Amino acid sequence: MSVKSMNILEWEKTEYGRRKTLANMEMGIPAIVRYVVIEGDVTPHSHPHGEIIIVLKGEGKVVFEGWEKDVKPGDIILVPPNVKQGIKRIGKDNVEAIAILPG
Repeated sequence: MSVKSMNILEWEKTEYGRRKTLANMEMGIPAIVRYVVIEGDVTPHSHPHGEIIIVLKGEGKVVFEGWEKDVKPGDIILVPPNVKQGIKRIGKDNVEAIAILPG
């Protein structure tokens, strides 16, 4: 078992803003877990094992192949494997979320 404090984890700069990696395939758990702050747009991309995104703060628009959907705090975005998706910030506040990438 492990307990981490988000306060001591380093921020990583990204093309869309910044993130903290909370877990990275540790202790036999096959997943990467990140706290992300979206300050602009996330360029459409895909992951071989899909992604789960839990929106915590801010408002955005998730863009999937062929459609768009507004998202807000409390929304959970389920992205199937190999499906291109991106997120655009649409409000004045950054979008903050937990992203889980199964391995």
